[in-house]
Amino acid sequence: MPSESILGIVHQNKIYCPPKVYHVIMYGWALLGCPETAQTYFDKISTLTSPSPNSAGSRSGVNQTTWGILMYAYVCARDVRGALHVLNRAKAWIQDKSISRSARAVIDESDSDGHKTNHLINMAMAVLIERKDPTGALTLLDDYIDKYSNPQRAPDTAQTVQELPATSADPITLNLILRALLLNNQVQHAVTIYDTIHSEFRLLEKPDALRPLLRYYVQRNDLDGVFLLTKRMFNLGGIPTLKELFYMVRLSVYERNPALILYLYDKMGTSTTLDTDSKFIYFLKRKPDMVPLVYWALMENGREADALDIESAIVKTVPRTHGDLQVLQPSTPTQRKAAAAREAHGRCITLYRDLLREIDAFPLVELRRKLRYNVRFVFELYRDLEPHNPLIVQLLDDGKQQKKWLRSWRNDPDGCQLVTHNSPAMADPAERNK
Repeated sequence: MPSESILGIVHQNKIYCPPKVYHVIMYGWALLGCPETAQTYFDKISTLTSPSPNSAGSRSGVNQTTWGILMYAYVCARDVRGALHVLNRAKAWIQDKSISRSARAVIDESDSDGHKTNHLINMAMAVLIERKDPTGALTLLDDYIDKYSNPQRAPDTAQTVQELPATSADPITLNLILRALLLNNQVQHAVTIYDTIHSEFRLLEKPDALRPLLRYYVQRNDLDGVFLLTKRMFNLGGIPTLKELFYMVRLSVYERNPALILYLYDKMGTSTTLDTDSKFIYFLKRKPDMVPLVYWALMENGREADALDIESAIVKTVPRTHGDLQVLQPSTPTQRKAAAAREAHGRCITLYRDLLREIDAFPLVELRRKLRYNVRFVFELYRDLEPHNPLIVQLLDDGKQQKKWLRSWRNDPDGCQLVTHNSPAMADPAERNK
């Protein structure tokens, strides 16, 4: 390796090489996932002494940065045992430094110049979480957590440090705590811990700290939890990322509840980005397959004007005067075809949701499963039709008639039972097989 050759020349000429040089080389080996080689350079640093008695005397070159890089090497190699071994060695090193010194003095020193031992705990927790051991990560934090990290609790100045100076108030540590609890499906406990730590340590809450909880709720299809956290994020001055918006819009449509989409549109429809588009329009331009879903949500709530605003913003349009009204139309055949496809898609989605909603209110519960199956089968059967196929219009009209037919039986369950009683064509296949 070229760096080793250069170091050999430096040593031959008896030139002092500061620990920072070894740190850079150690970090390179850490990125390659070679903890054994990183340990070799760690050993070399431990034998270094400063040539100037005024700067460091005969003190070893090992510091918290050296321990952090060595730990990172084991993390990159996903070696849990090695990472925990480094953590125990670092603890012994901290205790050796803190002999006859107060706990607060060591903690203050660890906070100086941006160096903290908290990152050692963080990396050990991260590798445990990566190996799907959240309980081990939380237990590790409990074992090493600093009892003096809370500024509201002054430590005994005569007491020495017995743990690594780590605190759950560190943003990265808090994020790892949430990840571990969520991996254990302890979402309510995670929210309680999040609020407790922010309150106890008087931390300034930031929108990014809510993202692990938001991702968990999205993955669990918990629309209510997503809605609450989204409101909380907006109140803190943050906005969802494009990826989060994508999954939230899909979840809202999946749950047949457009309230979240409308909230996002109202919150982000007026704020602008550098290209003068609203942030929500910018999202739709980046994710054009979301346009029909948003269009459906707006039309479902009678917001035709907003739906047309989306159409005019996404598709480049030119004004054409028609009587006293100004009609916006796509300017090219390709754009007109795309607009027609989105409109047909939006109408199909609306009809599909309407039919499922009517089936949920159908008086005969035992037939609902079969009716849902029929609706899904028909939509799957014709899903590959071209947007300009005239059959789509006919199918949509037939679907509207079927929706009226389903609604007509709401107030006549007895008549519905009489018409469908013992009808093999309408019976559930599962019932016929019994």
